Amino acid sequence: MTEIAYSSRRHRTRALLAGTMTALLVACSFGAQAEDARIDEAVFDAQSTFFAAIVKVEHDGDQWKEVLPGNVGFDAHLKVDTKGRGYVERVGVWLGDCNGTECGSYPRILFEVPNQRDYDVNRSLSFPVEQLLEARSGALFYRKRIVDGCNAGPANQRHSFKMTVDATFSANTLKGLDAEVDISEVGWGFNGGDVTRHDTFDVTVDCLGPPRTGADRNADREPHRTKVTATGIDLFLQTFVTPASTQHGPSGTQCKPLKVTTRVATDKAGPVNVKLWRQVNGGAISGEAKQMQASALGGGKFGDDWTQVEHFTQTTTVQYKAEVLGGTFGPSTQWKSITIHCNGDFAPPQSNANPDNRNPPAGKPQNEARVPTIVTPPPRVTPPPPRIVCVGGKATASACACPPSTSAIQKSSTSFQCVKVAQVPDRRVNWQTSHASMPRRPMVQIKTAPGPRPQPMHRPFMRPGFR
Repeated sequence: MTEIAYSSRRHRTRALLAGTMTALLVACSFGAQAEDARIDEAVFDAQSTFFAAIVKVEHDGDQWKEVLPGNVGFDAHLKVDTKGRGYVERVGVWLGDCNGTECGSYPRILFEVPNQRDYDVNRSLSFPVEQLLEARSGALFYRKRIVDGCNAGPANQRHSFKMTVDATFSANTLKGLDAEVDISEVGWGFNGGDVTRHDTFDVTVDCLGPPRTGADRNADREPHRTKVTATGIDLFLQTFVTPASTQHGPSGTQCKPLKVTTRVATDKAGPVNVKLWRQVNGGAISGEAKQMQASALGGGKFGDDWTQVEHFTQTTTVQYKAEVLGGTFGPSTQWKSITIHCNGDFAPPQSNANPDNRNPPAGKPQNEARVPTIVTPPPRVTPPPPRIVCVGGKATASACACPPSTSAIQKSSTSFQCVKVAQVPDRRVNWQTSHASMPRRPMVQIKTAPGPRPQPMHRPFMRPGFR
């Protein structure tokens, strides 16, 4: 009986220890998870761009039924300020009204990995009409709202109406000493984060009324076949300063903002689609499309400017390229780069920066995600050679030339002094001079008696081969 009680207590003790260890492991696992940053301010301000937000619907003879392909967009101000050691890891914009990770089921039109303490940018967002048709406001898809809105208007007559579209901006923030994240580990999937803001923008729905010819249908089905022809495109990069434009980084750095201007020239007034490519510090390439509206400039010229302002929080090298969309031979610019130096060492204003020698590969990139900026060290400056000081002589580029009978004595690495050198007497004696002054002795000839003549030696005869 005692043995059974002891065994029972032993099993209860093991179970208690196992439960305690499990609780500790769960607590450690939750403590090891990354914490969300504290937020000081988060802003999402969507602004409608009327000429770039037109959706066309075709009439089939009985009703409005088919939404024509094309591009629409809006301008947005995106901002997330963190407190303390927080930083912004990833951001995204979705069509529709969603919260947190549920945004993964909505069409995403922007994804960036800023990976910096504060995120404050202005973006012109452009996306295909197909993405708008897949989005929804609550349970009602925008495709149905567009078609029903056209059919609710005057029958068999062209008309238009404005439709309000919901949009969501969401960011993922973290706490940490340094915002260093490997992009390969992050991946390109992002369904929403811990900071979410909502806003709306307007699009114009153009309900095309019958009768329509085949040529008109083809023009609407292929928007790039427009009557407006782009005759040229140019790109300008320039830093500037205003009382509130200088961007402050997490370590007190100060950087001038960069103004990127895309200028297009056309043969007449009307819309033209343009795309701006962007690459930061040789990383991934991203692109933004916009429908520009060319207008009369005077002197028979037509065109439009698209201006964007980029903010940086550390020294960054960034390059851009602009091209006209539509057609096989649309004009485009070369890649142009500029380096933004911070902490007062700003890049000089440039109206047309020189192309970077390491151009990205030809063709449109497949990956349109942006990467965090990195610090680019300033160019190394070679110091001038030291100045030679020569006292009592003449200083040359690398030595000290002294007059005759003097010699240069080195005082320091760059200082020399010419000092007169004492002549050492020559103790060597001239042999000819010394012997010429000595009296010569008379020469005496000694005669000896002749001796016997030496006799030749005779060797004995030896046979050949005998030694």
